[in-house]
Amino acid sequence: MFRKVITILTISFLFSLPVQAVSPTLVSDQTTTNAQISASSASWTFAHDSGTAGSNRGLIVWPGVSGGDSLVSGITYNGSAMTKLVAFTATQWLSTTVWFLADPSTGSNNVVISYTEVRVGKAASAFTLQDVVQSSPLDVTEIAGVGSGTSVTKEITTTEDSDIVINQLINHPTTSGNTPDAGQTSLGETTESLNTNWSFIEKATAGAITTGYDWTTSSAADFYVLSLKFVAPPPPVEVIQRRKATNQESIH
Repeated sequence: MFRKVITILTISFLFSLPVQAVSPTLVSDQTTTNAQISASSASWTFAHDSGTAGSNRGLIVWPGVSGGDSLVSGITYNGSAMTKLVAFTATQWLSTTVWFLADPSTGSNNVVISYTEVRVGKAASAFTLQDVVQSSPLDVTEIAGVGSGTSVTKEITTTEDSDIVINQLINHPTTSGNTPDAGQTSLGETTESLNTNWSFIEKATAGAITTGYDWTTSSAADFYVLSLKFVAPPPPVEVIQRRKATNQESIH
């Protein structure tokens, strides 16, 4: 008597799907913090929720303070020291600095800004990005200013694909109706002493891009622009199973 036996072999293959080139962007569950304080002090503490989502995360804290950029001597987040990415020198009045921390603690933690002297009228924006280069993320910077007017623009030429371009506008004296140009996403505004605004735009390919702001009442303004580099997140892994049937005959 012949009996046919069918054997099924199951083979698993692992492969990675291609990653679409995007740009660093805001962590989906972070909360952008635009904080301000009028009290005189040599340090300032406020909370920022960096969320928990995303990979290759990076925290940006961008202060605004009346005076030179050297007045900010250091910033920590949950006790971890941040790195100063750039110090911008004002074309009109107000200099500023930008600070970065790779892989920040998740959830709500304190930002502590220290100053070289007692200051009045402090403001800052804190926001957490994902898919950003963890070491030396800065690509290029630009600066512009107007002595009097209701708009400002500046062209920045990124050197790498998929940068995120972030800017800060500081009006003096305080004005109103500050609106980022088309395509830019607002990160908010503070109004302590001066109007300070932040916004960003994603740049898919290397090259020139112009960003700017309009406002309603004529004033002087300093305008600072920087771009940060993209790093691809780990690609998802797919498991594919293929089955192969073989026929065997045996005699019983």
